[in-house]
Amino acid sequence: MKIYLLIISTVVALTATISAYFLFNDPSFHVEATSENSVDVVDINVSDYKFVSEGGQNKVLFTKKNIEKQVFYDEKPLTSIALSPSQSKVGFFYRPNVKITEEASLIIFDMQERTLQEVYRTTFASWDVTGKIHWLSDDYIFFLRHCGTACQGITLLSLESGKTIHAVLSYPSFSSQSKKTHFKDWFGKKFIMIGLVEDIKSTTENNLNYLVFAMKDYEGNSLGQKRFLFTGSALEEVE
Repeated sequence: MKIYLLIISTVVALTATISAYFLFNDPSFHVEATSENSVDVVDINVSDYKFVSEGGQNKVLFTKKNIEKQVFYDEKPLTSIALSPSQSKVGFFYRPNVKITEEASLIIFDMQERTLQEVYRTTFASWDVTGKIHWLSDDYIFFLRHCGTACQGITLLSLESGKTIHAVLSYPSFSSQSKKTHFKDWFGKKFIMIGLVEDIKSTTENNLNYLVFAMKDYEGNSLGQKRFLFTGSALEEVE
């Protein structure tokens, strides 16, 4: 069991590292933007975002009427994209310099004001960005980051201040430890959850914003969800 838990922890860390490496180092970054095979993100109408998807090889695709195009910004391909809950803003990651593989930039496109603003940039993308973009209200974005062995980092970015804070999911490394996930949130509060976190996402319901963990046991069976209400200054666990 001790070896088994160590393997799980190592796989979690290795998967995040490999995903991040390919997120910013795969061949799709070297595709040239042409009118035939691409569309600029600023040219997509909000009503057409239902045709936008995140495809394989970390590409963002626009598929309409059986025609598929890769989504670009400034003639460079996007790696992740998400529409805000109000559908008035779009957040997307792209690599501003194809010659610098570890550089990544997060841009917010305000579709009403038609403005673009860089809100985050890193020169160590394989560590700082290991997952997709998720919105928590129209004012906050979070994405996964690496943090080491037997843990998962989650970066919360305030669009108003431009500041980031980090949360950490910690998993047991040894058989003597209980089979639980420890979660220290962005505000210093600690939670304990049974099982492992399989997926992390956000959802908005009745104008309330939630951080959602899909849980599983050590055999891979679903344990349902853990939901946390996000207020902007705290996370509150809900049933």
